[in-house]
Amino acid sequence: MPMELKDREFLYIISSALLLIIALVVSTRKPERKDRSRLFLILYFWSFFYAVFVTLVVFGYLEMAPHLARTAILVSLLMMPFSYFYVLLNTKPRNLRYSDLLHLVPALIYCIDYLPFFMKSGEEKLAIMQSLSDIQLRLSANEGWFMPEFGHTIIRNLQVVGYCVAQTILVGQAVRKPGHPVVFDNPVLITWMKVLIGSQFVFFLFPMIALVIWGTTTAAAFSNLGPLLVSVVQTYFLVYEPRVLYGTSQYFSRTAAVAESPDMPVEQLEEEYEISPELLSNEQMNEVGRVLEQHMASSRAYLRAGYKLIDLSQETGLPVYKISFYVNRSKGVNFFGYLNKYRIEHCLEKFASGEHKSKTLEALAEECGFQSRTTFIRAFKQYTGLTPSEYISGLP
Repeated sequence: MPMELKDREFLYIISSALLLIIALVVSTRKPERKDRSRLFLILYFWSFFYAVFVTLVVFGYLEMAPHLARTAILVSLLMMPFSYFYVLLNTKPRNLRYSDLLHLVPALIYCIDYLPFFMKSGEEKLAIMQSLSDIQLRLSANEGWFMPEFGHTIIRNLQVVGYCVAQTILVGQAVRKPGHPVVFDNPVLITWMKVLIGSQFVFFLFPMIALVIWGTTTAAAFSNLGPLLVSVVQTYFLVYEPRVLYGTSQYFSRTAAVAESPDMPVEQLEEEYEISPELLSNEQMNEVGRVLEQHMASSRAYLRAGYKLIDLSQETGLPVYKISFYVNRSKGVNFFGYLNKYRIEHCLEKFASGEHKSKTLEALAEECGFQSRTTFIRAFKQYTGLTPSEYISGLP
């Protein structure tokens, strides 16, 4: 067998098979709701499979498919952007922008550099590749138009480092942010993203580190074993924890739906959005309460007229249905009743300080976050049992 693949062929075959299984499972497993991040996970695993499979072909069966030569590097330059956007959309959901196309620049540079090579005949490609040493075949990638030897390999490894750092930062920010939806709703997804990022270091960087420290033999061993180890770990994790494939969009979708009806009773929430009363454990309920109390104390958001449930959700990172559940279960009121409690307490502080003596009820209502005198009087009486005038008349 050419290019001395006999000692490593079975490793690439197993790796390719496992990655093909993962790619098929991720592509066919339908989430409960639309999940934009899932598309990038699908693209990531198909790219990973292609890169490993083509490596198998190039090292052992190139004469059967010479036009696949050097295409694995191109696909590997797309893998990390796909992975990055998967992590990004799970930790900081947002719409894609035209500026995101900049992530494709390394792959575009490679395409331009290798365009003359890709246009060669199969026989020419085969002759070039068979003339290379094992290390040149793996790392040099200098058959292009202008890139120096090892140039694309260096770019690819710098790209891996950059994206791994960026993904690590995104996951770290999600973990540290109180009440982040991923941490609350699908904590196993956080673990999966850590495994994903760690495996990328193993697959891409260990061979290069081994080459620098221990030489070509050890580097070749890492190159052979890396895809197998990574594919085994990722296959096991996805089989053992299929919840990973559901991402967080189901929770964000539910959040958006519930946000449209902030006064909906908790029983109706449970029925219409299939939310189990046991969805929040006591520990989670306490954490939601802690986050809300801390936010209200520091921001005094309740003083903003027209403040909405979705605003509180965006500022705290808590899904709106969890806020609704907490307020209904723990406080016995709806969202606006929860806000009005803070507003009336703020108003009572003004009364106690005598500030009301120089202001009208309309001015006090506005300063306390109410949009009208009528809603202020109604909320005040509901909270104290007295109208504002009756309360003031009883002050010393």
